[in-house]
Amino acid sequence: VAAPAAAAAPAWVKGARDLLVKVNAAPGMCSLRGALTGYGFSCGANHGGYFDTRAPDTWPSVYDITGHNYHKTNHDIMRSISQLTKYLKEALRRAAAGEPCQLEAARIAEKAGRSGEKLRKRYELSIIRQFQRRWRAALLEKCGGGSGGGDDDDDADEAADALVNKVEDMLWGTAAAADDAAAAAARRESGA
Repeated sequence: VAAPAAAAAPAWVKGARDLLVKVNAAPGMCSLRGALTGYGFSCGANHGGYFDTRAPDTWPSVYDITGHNYHKTNHDIMRSISQLTKYLKEALRRAAAGEPCQLEAARIAEKAGRSGEKLRKRYELSIIRQFQRRWRAALLEKCGGGSGGGDDDDDADEAADALVNKVEDMLWGTAAAADDAAAAAARRESGA
């Protein structure tokens, strides 16, 4: 029985090997700009001895390989020969071991999906809060709150506020009631 054929190396492996040789021979990061762009890396503006570089979409994700070890603003970029060397060596090690790597294109899509999901959730929460504020104002008006008169009116306002808080607590929980109660108190104090 013949042994199963070894899985073919990913397409980026040969380029990574060749680039690692050039990186090891380079005197500085800026001397690598041409080599990096030749392999499909994108390079940012020069910042006096370094520049940001991103891996091509078809290469392993910088974040997945080494970027997760750096500050969040540098998760997806490399700025030094040291970072580039670590990235290339670890990517090649994983490829040789047959370990899976997320590609840069998948990382970009994942980040876009997460930020889109955050925006959607934030929008939904703002719509819910807007409804809660409108509902609260309408209920306070119906309960006789917000009349803005003398001491008797203040007592009526407090009673109406307490009733609305109890109803809100039943419907949405204490956090929503507390947030809106604080906002209502601030409005009353400011005379709005």
